[in-house]
Amino acid sequence: MSFISRMAFRHQPATSAPENDEFVIRPTLGSVWNSACALSSPNTSPENRLKASLHLEEWDGPFSTPSDGVGEDLQWPFYVTFLLEPPAEAQNSLMIRNDDGPLLLLCQMLHARILRNRSTPWFTPRASEVQRIITVGAWKWTTPEGQEGSPHSAAVAASLARVAAAVAVRRDVLSEGAGASATYELVESSVRFQLTMSQQNDADSQVMPLHRAFPWKVIERAASELDAQTSTNSIVRKSVLLTPSGRMADLLARGLLEALKFLSICGTLADPDQQFLCLAMKAYAKWSSLAYDLRHDDITSLEHSVIPSILHLHEAAVSLGHSTVLSVVVAKLSGLLVDDVPFRASASLATSLSEVLASSASPLCQRALVWLVEAVDTVGFLTSVYGKTVDSKNPVAEEVAVALLKLACRLLESPVGSAIIAGRIKGWEPLIMMLSQGQTDPRHSVALVPLTEGVWVDLQDYPLNERHPQLHAEFFIGLAEELVNGTLIRNAGFVSWDQEMDQDREEWIERRKLSAEVLIESYYLLRYDLLDLLVQQFVMKESWNRSESGLWALRALSSAVVSWVSKKGSATYAEDRAKTLSSIRHLAWTMTKDLIHATALHPRMLAAVARFIAGYAPILTGNMGGTDNSPQTARLVTFLYEILKKIPRLTTSSSTYDPEEDDASVLRQIGFAARALLASWATYFEDAYRTAKPGSTIMVSGHVVIQSLPDIMVVSCQVGDAVAAAAVAEGVARALSVIPVKNRTAAAQSIFTPVLRGMDPRVYLPTPEGVRVHLGTLRNLVKFSDQIAEGMLDHPLEQILGAIWGLCSDMLNRAQISSNMEDDDLATLQSIFGLQEQVVVTMPGWLQEKRIGNLISATVRVYDTAHCGCALGMLGVTVEAFGGREEMHVAYGQLLAHLTASLCVYLKNNTLSNQTQVSVFAPNVPDP
Repeated sequence: MSFISRMAFRHQPATSAPENDEFVIRPTLGSVWNSACALSSPNTSPENRLKASLHLEEWDGPFSTPSDGVGEDLQWPFYVTFLLEPPAEAQNSLMIRNDDGPLLLLCQMLHARILRNRSTPWFTPRASEVQRIITVGAWKWTTPEGQEGSPHSAAVAASLARVAAAVAVRRDVLSEGAGASATYELVESSVRFQLTMSQQNDADSQVMPLHRAFPWKVIERAASELDAQTSTNSIVRKSVLLTPSGRMADLLARGLLEALKFLSICGTLADPDQQFLCLAMKAYAKWSSLAYDLRHDDITSLEHSVIPSILHLHEAAVSLGHSTVLSVVVAKLSGLLVDDVPFRASASLATSLSEVLASSASPLCQRALVWLVEAVDTVGFLTSVYGKTVDSKNPVAEEVAVALLKLACRLLESPVGSAIIAGRIKGWEPLIMMLSQGQTDPRHSVALVPLTEGVWVDLQDYPLNERHPQLHAEFFIGLAEELVNGTLIRNAGFVSWDQEMDQDREEWIERRKLSAEVLIESYYLLRYDLLDLLVQQFVMKESWNRSESGLWALRALSSAVVSWVSKKGSATYAEDRAKTLSSIRHLAWTMTKDLIHATALHPRMLAAVARFIAGYAPILTGNMGGTDNSPQTARLVTFLYEILKKIPRLTTSSSTYDPEEDDASVLRQIGFAARALLASWATYFEDAYRTAKPGSTIMVSGHVVIQSLPDIMVVSCQVGDAVAAAAVAEGVARALSVIPVKNRTAAAQSIFTPVLRGMDPRVYLPTPEGVRVHLGTLRNLVKFSDQIAEGMLDHPLEQILGAIWGLCSDMLNRAQISSNMEDDDLATLQSIFGLQEQVVVTMPGWLQEKRIGNLISATVRVYDTAHCGCALGMLGVTVEAFGGREEMHVAYGQLLAHLTASLCVYLKNNTLSNQTQVSVFAPNVPDP
């Protein structure tokens, strides 16, 4: 009895999945099928689903050793279910038509099992059985028109291909390449099936192309499995690829030639036909890529034995006047047959050819690549089809345009890319113009292609003497203008993205991010000319959205511009640096000279002005170019202060970070601008003060800046945004550290005291949110005042730190500490401890032993009552700062014992699910 007959005799297929009736496990192949049906059915009860899962896990265990044929059955418990029914009988089979879900599950399990059991001897199916797999797979790959099919059929067919390929390659791996190659036999069976289908009557032409496609799916999967399973086994890979007399190469070439013959008979390219050709191209390209890699590894004289690429086949066939894959694809994607090719077919062909170029283009096939580029000019290859997509209402037109542009990008990345950039190949200009047109395409996904593929950035890598003159500065000036145009907020009445219907927020963010990369690369070529373009064509225009986009682009360039201007290079570039410096400073003066006009700007425009100031702060302060800019620095600080005063006080504050929302927030951008401006001014003033004379511009402007520090600090706290206030605090602390020593203590008190008073209930009635803003501000002031005592005998913050410590202690005493604190109270407690932590970390020398003891005692009381994570954090910081002292070892040991005992009592009396703060102590404890 044959293997198939034995399995068919034992197989008891289920006609339907068990629902809620009792699930029975039978010790036969049918039980495996029943288990898969149970897991695939939505009506299976949880109990039966568990039983089915356990049964499949048992079946999916280690293989048994073959003995008298029984082992074969156990090794291949459902393999023959793919072979039992030929297509004619499958039309009426429930398993083929409606029960593909269980079959898909079993296919996936078998494939995983094949890869997992790497050393198990495998039963080898006969050639007729392999042919049956391909036949059934081809039938499932598609359903004839008018016949109902399973939604899983195509997935099952793909899994069949994967399983067949994995078995064949595993057999070759276990045999170490000795004897006949199972992988070659699988490819041979697939090609033979295609040839057999080609000889059938044309009456079945609607089904035949798709049936032809499946064998190429098998061939493709065989290449993928060979690549995956033999990545570290070159012996097996060579034995399969380098078959005697190059039989594998001849076999694949014969299959590809048959595909072309069929398409030449069909004439047009309907959807089944393009699927057939595309699969053939991809499968062949994978095999040739494996062979090419092998040759480059250690084989130098086997050009005729390895599998030539599709590009090589074209070069050989053209000389004989034969049709090739490339000639067919070019004809389908050019002006020759553009009206006969459906849009979807064009997209598939372009994508497939892109994969071919990406996997097999090499310097050895330059003639084929040159022929492709020349076809852009001679027959309208790519450009003619792309032109038809521009105004098309076809729903797949956008997909086609994307595929065509990606194919154009592959040509630029190919070994002839340098010749295209140099203009040495006929067709280079329409190819570049097509990419430029795609960049300005109003369809988002289309315009993104040149950006995501890195075309313009890669082009910048070519030196000017290796580019065609039309790809020099003038080209990139035009490209930069188009890129910035593409980043506009198109609606002049824009309020928020929630109300915007014509433009997608995520697409707009992505467009800006990718465009910024190209603009930065372009700046290294264009320098001042790019800045001038942005200022004249965008920033100085009346429409706010156009001006905002120009300022965004300038901000994106700020790091590169500041680095360029700060260099001391040759006189050749001195003029460009001088013009850049003058342009940036003049623009800043223009935008901030009229406070009334500035406050009337669209909020996004005003935020963009603040971002511009922050980005160019090193230029707007100091004396770059030999010109002192201190007066403008003082004026800009005053400008920022006046804007802050006019912003309404917030009722709530968020400390979350959202780059786009922060960019659009006037308040936060003003805070960031103040931080950057004051930090840059501090760096410059610290050096300039040593040589400045009393009454000089530097000293007068410096006095204005110093006098404004308390005001800008106070108003940023009063507005009520924690992020903005923290940013201003950082800048103020940086500036405070460079104030002349004789004035530093008084200046520190003038800055810290108003912030402290803002939390005093005897002076104000602050909200809990306002208290936390002030605490966070004090924390940042302390954090960035680490250099404030440099050059001083007495610490300028001595009295201030005492006031801060007393304030925190008083707030802890007044706080309502309990085990079920409100979120507001807990957040305030975290802010108090955060400020104390910062004092401990930044200025541990200020703390006396008595203060340390009081801090630990107060924190332990809080923890014993509330068991909150912030108290443990405070204790951890204290231990880290002072635990190295020998006299503290015993005290900290006692502290640890107390905390452990306190936690044990708490866990005994409470459930973890209701007290999430405990997770700080035990972060990986899941909810029960």
